[in-house]
Amino acid sequence: MPKPKLPPQGGEKWLCLGMFLTIMFSVVMVVTLIYSTVIIYKPSFEEMSKNIIGPKRCTTTLVQRNITGTPEDGICSWSSCEEWCLSKGASPCSKVFGVLRDRGADMTWEGCTLEEPWFFDHTCTTLSNLEPMNCKRSKWEIERPGSKEKCTQFDDIISCEMGECKNVSNIYSCTFQDTLEDLKRPWGKGSYVTDGYCNCNQCTESNTSLVVDVTLSALQCPKDTRYCFEKDRNPDNYTDDRKELCKAPKCQTCFDMCNDQLHCLSMHSRQDVAYFGVDMTRKPPEPKLTYYNCNQGECTKIYDLKCERVCDFKTFDFKDKNLVLFSGERVVMGHCRKAFINGSTETPMPERAVQNSSWTRLAATCSLISIKEDMHTIYGSDCTNGTWLDDLGVTNYSNLVKIYSEAREDRNRFIKYKEDHFESLIPLESDITIVNNTKILKNMEGCVNTLSMECMKFYTDFAKDGANYTSRVSFDCYHDPDDPDFVVVDYTPDRTLMWLLLWSLVPAAIMICSCLYICICSRFMYTGEDGHMRIFCCGRAVTGIGHVVVYKPPVKKEKPKKRNFDNEKNEPVAI
Repeated sequence: MPKPKLPPQGGEKWLCLGMFLTIMFSVVMVVTLIYSTVIIYKPSFEEMSKNIIGPKRCTTTLVQRNITGTPEDGICSWSSCEEWCLSKGASPCSKVFGVLRDRGADMTWEGCTLEEPWFFDHTCTTLSNLEPMNCKRSKWEIERPGSKEKCTQFDDIISCEMGECKNVSNIYSCTFQDTLEDLKRPWGKGSYVTDGYCNCNQCTESNTSLVVDVTLSALQCPKDTRYCFEKDRNPDNYTDDRKELCKAPKCQTCFDMCNDQLHCLSMHSRQDVAYFGVDMTRKPPEPKLTYYNCNQGECTKIYDLKCERVCDFKTFDFKDKNLVLFSGERVVMGHCRKAFINGSTETPMPERAVQNSSWTRLAATCSLISIKEDMHTIYGSDCTNGTWLDDLGVTNYSNLVKIYSEAREDRNRFIKYKEDHFESLIPLESDITIVNNTKILKNMEGCVNTLSMECMKFYTDFAKDGANYTSRVSFDCYHDPDDPDFVVVDYTPDRTLMWLLLWSLVPAAIMICSCLYICICSRFMYTGEDGHMRIFCCGRAVTGIGHVVVYKPPVKKEKPKKRNFDNEKNEPVAI
């Protein structure tokens, strides 16, 4: 007879499940509260204890990226933003510094003619706007097509990393040093100077290589090459030893030498394109930002670049315009009849400088420019560095920015009603500066725990310090008047309080309920001799299984012994 199975009945199943869930939740909530102490409670209380005010305005002035350090030197003791707060202080780290200032003026220009030739609005292209072209693959490739056909037509300055290149000539006009021209220059000192490195200008066809280490671009100059290819050589005057030396001299042309150094490369060569923007000193080779000057795809490595912005080769005509506004990489020029400051419509701004009536072009930098075509109005938010300019005629972007940078520091050109006024109506940035150099942090802790790439977005938006002749970024920030060492970008006390209450009350409530349930069960729950759990209240089981009949298996019956007939035959029989 098979043994009957007695599964848990009635409330016993829920008792087991309830005990499991309450124990699990209590453990999880304890761990949550421990972790929240570091990532929620401590930062929240620190943020609420600070006397943070704002918003003010900040301008990024310096960015330090991927700094390496050790725990002893303290270089990475802080960073502007880290993706996980428990990793704070680890190397490498990135830091952002800036200027804290008051908000500038809010401007309104009315009666503007918003059509050419009285109006001009253009946003200059930057390096970050350029899409890199993969010069290693053709556009006809089935998978991951490239731009090799465009790369072979390069006739400009380009920047490359690991075979992916950008045409930077649309953004910059540069002077530079050329590695091929360096080889062609006279080499040597004193009385002996070669015509190019090791007389490479005198070599008509290469029959050797003078490059001894391609990873370091190291060169050597053999004796026969040096003394048998002089510029003004006369073999008839050679001594016997020199004639013996110059029987079969070796040489290399300047271009071939440059090519062996991987400094002169061709976009037409499938092998060469793999070396554009590659650091061969590393093992394995690593990407390295490198600049080249190309002529129909034949490129030479260049260095020591001195550049100026060209802003897509745009020109700026001051004819019929009396307003120039800068906002990041955007330039707006127009002709407006009236200008008002900070929402006032009673007293319009002056139309020309009080010191010089020929200064009639108003220039300023605004954080945001908006244009209402239907109202013929231009709005400028947080405008600073207001100044008067001359009629510059037709000029380029680099010259315009240079003249504006000089004019805005001249207090005689300030926007003011009277000559004896010291400050400008559109204030100079240095006049409203609160802290000249301060740390810019994502939040009070300088870190986030969401692991959603918030720090990458932070550095993309706020780490623009004007490098590479670009504009600096300005943004809202908050600061503690008693601690000028730092400012924060993300300051939301209401949200901080909400998360603090959420991560305090919910885990605590669940943990208290779980512990209370366990305590109640320990007082009223009973496990009987049959192995079943029951809750007894008022002397009886209330779980629905209090009257389960205890199963007692039947007693096993002894089997009858088998008779041994062989033994019975041999046994004597009583008569």
